[in-house]
Amino acid sequence: MRVRPAMSSRLCVALVLLVLGCGGGESSGPSDAAEVDGSWSGRVTAPNGQTATLTITLSENNRDISGTGSLAFGGSSLGLSVSGSHTPPNVSLTISSQGFEPMTLEASVADARMEGALDGSGFQNRAITLRRQ
Repeated sequence: MRVRPAMSSRLCVALVLLVLGCGGGESSGPSDAAEVDGSWSGRVTAPNGQTATLTITLSENNRDISGTGSLAFGGSSLGLSVSGSHTPPNVSLTISSQGFEPMTLEASVADARMEGALDGSGFQNRAITLRRQ
């Protein structure tokens, strides 16, 4: 079977466009929506029944997370240190304050929200939503 030159040219152009359209470049990775760098804040009901505000500032380096923060309630505030990991879209954080049992936050990140649950230091699977500040 013999292919006509015009048909052959169209076929070559179609193949080139198909290859170019497939990209083939490097993946851009997770979207900005799943990034955790920055400040986050949200309210949670503390074990004593008071509403507490959890504020954390996080920095990520190669999926390792570190940061600081505060847990404010009833006119008092506790300083916090934060460590953990990020496997988009999920984060696993350990939140510590001197003299208290550490808390864990297992959450997922989407858009400007981090939704999950706090455990430890009196919290038992307490739902919390943090919003990017």
